[in-house]
Formats: sequence, C-alpha cells, structure tokens
Amino acid sequence: MTKLVLAIDFDGTIVLNDYPNVGAPYPDAVDAINLFYSFGHIIIINTCRTGIYADEAKRALASYGIPYHYFNENAPERTKLYGSDTRKISADLYIDDKDPSAIFNGIDWRYISYVVGRLTGEAESE
Repeated sequence: MTKLVLAIDFDGTIVLNDYPNVGAPYPDAVDAINLFYSFGHIIIINTCRTGIYADEAKRALASYGIPYHYFNENAPERTKLYGSDTRKISADLYIDDKDPSAIFNGIDWRYISYVVGRLTGEAESE
C-alpha cells in the first residue's frame, strides 16, 4: 500500500468553522483521520492558528481522539528528502475547505476516505 503525507486543515475541515472558538468535529472526520493514521499515513495538521489558538486546536484534537504526527510543520523525512524546509507544508494530498489547490475542497469525509482508499489500495476505506 502507498503511504501518503496528508496535510489537513483544521477550521472548516476537521471541525465546523467557529473561529476563534473550536467547532464540533465534522461528521466522520474523527473516524477517517484515525483510519488514515492506522494505515501509516503521515498526518499534518495545517492551520493558520498560532499561539493560544493553536494550543486550543491541539487540545480539541486530543479531546476528540484525533491523532496526528505534526502540527504546522513539515515531516522531517520530507525536509531531508528535499534538502530544506519550506513555509508551505509538503504533502501528497491537501484536505482543506477553502484552498482551491486542495484535492478535497468540500468536506465529505466518507468521500475523502473512499478516494484515499482508492489511491492507496486500502480496501477497508471503500
């Protein structure tokens, strides 16, 4: 199976957009991200939140049981592969409610799980 680096936006993607508060998780977001994590994909939370707002997002992720590897930072293996670190998160797929370059630009976590499963050969997500 292919392992991917997934950059996932927080507000409006994992949780309902209620910034600066933290909204409730989108339906199926928790299960989908846990599935991706269990299959060995690298999960990067990619958000504009900083400072206390980033801390609130991290607490929310923990309370909702959403695992991730990195928060607003590149995976070290990518930095090593390309020989430098960049401000833009390096990922195979971007999941974001507003980014027009994201492969998933509307949030339907069942569909996202299906597509990731098809791309990686993980039949369980179909």
